[in-house]
Amino acid sequence: MFPLFVHPDNPDNKAASRVDVTIHVKLSKFWLTEENLNLLREGKRVNKLFDQAKLKSSFLVNFLPSGGNVLAVGESISYSTETIGIVNRFNLYIWSGMLLLLILLSVLYTTRIVKPLAKLNETAKSIAELSFIHANIRTGDEIESLADSINKMSDKLKASQQSLEVRNTNLRTFIADVSHELKTPLSLIRAYAAGIQDGLDDGTFAEVIKRQSEEMGSMINQLLELSKLQTESYELEPTDFHQHLISTLEEYHIVFGQRNLKLIVEDELPPEVWVMADRRKLESVLRNLLTNAMKYTEGNWVAVSAKVGSNAVHFRIANEADTSNKAKWERVWEPFFVMEESRSKQLSGTGLGLSISDTILQKHKASYGHEVREDRVEFYFSIDLIKR
Repeated sequence: MFPLFVHPDNPDNKAASRVDVTIHVKLSKFWLTEENLNLLREGKRVNKLFDQAKLKSSFLVNFLPSGGNVLAVGESISYSTETIGIVNRFNLYIWSGMLLLLILLSVLYTTRIVKPLAKLNETAKSIAELSFIHANIRTGDEIESLADSINKMSDKLKASQQSLEVRNTNLRTFIADVSHELKTPLSLIRAYAAGIQDGLDDGTFAEVIKRQSEEMGSMINQLLELSKLQTESYELEPTDFHQHLISTLEEYHIVFGQRNLKLIVEDELPPEVWVMADRRKLESVLRNLLTNAMKYTEGNWVAVSAKVGSNAVHFRIANEADTSNKAKWERVWEPFFVMEESRSKQLSGTGLGLSISDTILQKHKASYGHEVREDRVEFYFSIDLIKR
């Protein structure tokens, strides 16, 4: 911009011109360049912003061509520097506050989210390595809820693992017992078969082989039954427990009489007692308990009682027994466990009857067990009644 003062009607001055204006406000001079004048000559408008330092303001002028003259329409604009400075400082405060808030949120995020998640990750890794620990997280939000769920899962997995270890131990014991039970009759069969080949048979060898084979067959059948009971589905249906009990006891009255044993029955059941059960398997439980009491009683009696209690039918069977070694009685539900040290098959059988009853009662979700007293033992179970 050149500070030349020419009248806009002077066509010879091509640098710049001074524009004479009439104003009522004391302002600095307005400067227009030749380019601006050319625009005005072409009839176009020119907008200019002039700094009025003394007035601490600016003057916005709109130049308009009008009949060979130029009209200037202006308006004073106060300085915005101070206002902009205030706005900038305010923005600085806002951004500083936002930065501080962001830092605080980052710390909070780390404390309440990242660290708890890291603990959960460590807990999950420990659980995967079968170390069932708990994640102690108290955040009061969904992460704490997740931690509680993981802790419950850890407890259940721990219980499952312990149960599996017990089952594995029982399985090893079971395999050892099966091997022992089958080895003895097989050895006898081989020995007597060799005796027949050597001409040592006195006429009884074949009978011994037959008896041992039958015992092996009976044991295998019971093992198959025990295996089936653990896997097969149960046909639960409304069953009259009282009727089943009466028919089973009638059969055993004869067997007890043959052994000179008194069967004492205390029947307090109503004419009909309906429970949800598998009839054949429930009958198997009654038979096993009666047979067990008949084999192991050390007196001349076996007592049976049945009554209806709080929403369930309660069955008990008791007999005199040697209860000096209570630790052995705690194992009576185990497969192949028999009370007699001699393991006499004629007296004690295979030791699978109570294991079969144990499996059946579990499947029926019945409450069951046994009580060892001073000179007697009682076995019991309870099954829920059907509400009719």
